[in-house]
Amino acid sequence: MIRRRRAWLLVIVALVVACLEVVFQPIRRAPRLQEFEIHYRADRDINKLVKEGEDFDQVGGKAIDDVVTASGTDIVVTPEASTREGARKLEQDYTKKLRERFRNHITFVRSTGLDLPSSPRKIIGGLALYDPRPQLKLGLDLQGGSHLVLQVRRALFEYQFEKTTEQPSGPAGETQEERDAFLAKIGNLLEASGFEDVSVKVKEDSPDLIDVATQAMSKQQATNDRDKILNALKREFGSVTLVREETYFGEENILLRTVEIVRRRVDSLGVSEPLIQPQGDSQIIVELPGIDDPDKAIEMIGTTALLEFRHIPEKYEPEVERSAGGREIVHFVDKEGMKIPTSVVYNESKEIVSGRSLKPNSTVGMDPAEGSAVHFEFDSDGANKFGQFTRKNVGKYLAIFLDQQPISCPVIRQPITGGRGQISGGFDTIEEARDLMQLLNAGALPVPIDIVENRTVSATLGTDSIRRSLIAGLIGLTFVVIFMIAVYRLPGAIANLALAIYCLLVLATMIILNATLTLPGIAGFIMSIGMTVDTNILVFERMKEEFRTDKTFKSVIQAGFARAWTAILDSHVTTLIGAGVLFYYGTGPVKGFAVTLGLGVLTSLFTAFTISRVLVYTVAETGLKRSLPLWNAPRTRTT
Repeated sequence: MIRRRRAWLLVIVALVVACLEVVFQPIRRAPRLQEFEIHYRADRDINKLVKEGEDFDQVGGKAIDDVVTASGTDIVVTPEASTREGARKLEQDYTKKLRERFRNHITFVRSTGLDLPSSPRKIIGGLALYDPRPQLKLGLDLQGGSHLVLQVRRALFEYQFEKTTEQPSGPAGETQEERDAFLAKIGNLLEASGFEDVSVKVKEDSPDLIDVATQAMSKQQATNDRDKILNALKREFGSVTLVREETYFGEENILLRTVEIVRRRVDSLGVSEPLIQPQGDSQIIVELPGIDDPDKAIEMIGTTALLEFRHIPEKYEPEVERSAGGREIVHFVDKEGMKIPTSVVYNESKEIVSGRSLKPNSTVGMDPAEGSAVHFEFDSDGANKFGQFTRKNVGKYLAIFLDQQPISCPVIRQPITGGRGQISGGFDTIEEARDLMQLLNAGALPVPIDIVENRTVSATLGTDSIRRSLIAGLIGLTFVVIFMIAVYRLPGAIANLALAIYCLLVLATMIILNATLTLPGIAGFIMSIGMTVDTNILVFERMKEEFRTDKTFKSVIQAGFARAWTAILDSHVTTLIGAGVLFYYGTGPVKGFAVTLGLGVLTSLFTAFTISRVLVYTVAETGLKRSLPLWNAPRTRTT
């Protein structure tokens, strides 16, 4: 029995050492400089930029000439850093300086080789110290960033109102105030008709057209919604016509497919450790820790990115204007020069091939006449359809729509049979072209999505939350340690040691499972600490009762753990059931609370009946068992 306990003691020591390695990640030698790469791309040959009088100058304390490799439009900078934080700072410095010196002709692409320690550690006498900060993945509320709730659109209906002489521009009017008032009126009307989850939008180029999106969960429900909305609008506004209907049903995994495409788009933003998960049947939770530009993230995630090549009817012709940045703005007119709403042209045009036939290998380049361009390639089926159409329609217009908005409308000069092409003229900057390239490579969303919640958490708030949580935790632990020693004496000290080991075990388990620590998670962790202390208290109270009987010291310890087991198991199982329910039905922070609470409960059981028991028996085998007051036992009894 003694040998077995000693073996268990060695196991506990090894476990503590392993947990220290996982949680605090020591370094056994001083951090040294390590080379990494920052990749950039220019919108023209780099040699031409240098010939125009620019030069690579001092950046980040070093001459770029010494660390840069430039070939064509690709630029690779290879600085050195000892930590990831230092590398990110150099990355920002190089990017800022290069953009300043080359007038935004150079854009950041990616960084590679950043397998550096996360922060510097102090080294004393050549020996490593543990990093005082646990290597936990922090959640949005602790790190700062953006929290988005995306609503998958189930059905979309477009209705047209009859124009009147009193309202020549349509019922929605021309000003933003008039459009907002019109939308509010329709929203109130639909709400009174029993619709809750609907969104209403006015067509920008045609105020007499509105889009109404509903969350119908079946084709039959969508049909009922369509007719119900139409009847309500007719009763209120008179002549209203349904001109377009889109429904998104028939695929069981449509929500999961949407989640996967959103994940690809988030990956292209370079967000570290994002959280992307479905919620219910029609929503997606997206958490972007540390995101610096939430507006760009929303635009990138929320854009449907459905690229379509369409044949417009010959009765319409495109008119192209140029923005200040040189981007094409396409409008359509009829043969008499009257402006036609884009939605009308889109609905009457015929789709030739869509972006679903694109290969995920689009690139950004430069067109000598049009500037920034996106080069694309069709798969075999798309290339065949595109080639057949261009052969039969040389000299006619080919409209390119992105999410039903025209971005280009070139004339087909010659058949395009190779399955390759480019989109040009629709971009003010190369960044816009790069954004479209990333969207096309990630794939179009199978259904449109709407941003129904956008919450930004500042990094300052996260840091303050961590600081306050740590202070509260330290104060609580201090009182617990003092209480346990004051009331239970030597067993209380043993319980404090077991509690420290318990904290290490929980943190190490969270890191191994790649769990994310959130503010509610910290609350769950602290609650589980209280349960661990309570477990030891139950055991020690049973031991106090057993000390009053004429039993040996060994029998007292055995009876204390055995008789407390039922109460401890009941309390832990009921808490574990509650944590399981919270995890199954909860989302985001609630799940974080449930994860840490559940891990804490399981670890508490292991700690109480393995670690605490071994430590109590080990101490009892020493001469300390003769000092009964240390065990809070009556002085009159024998050992």
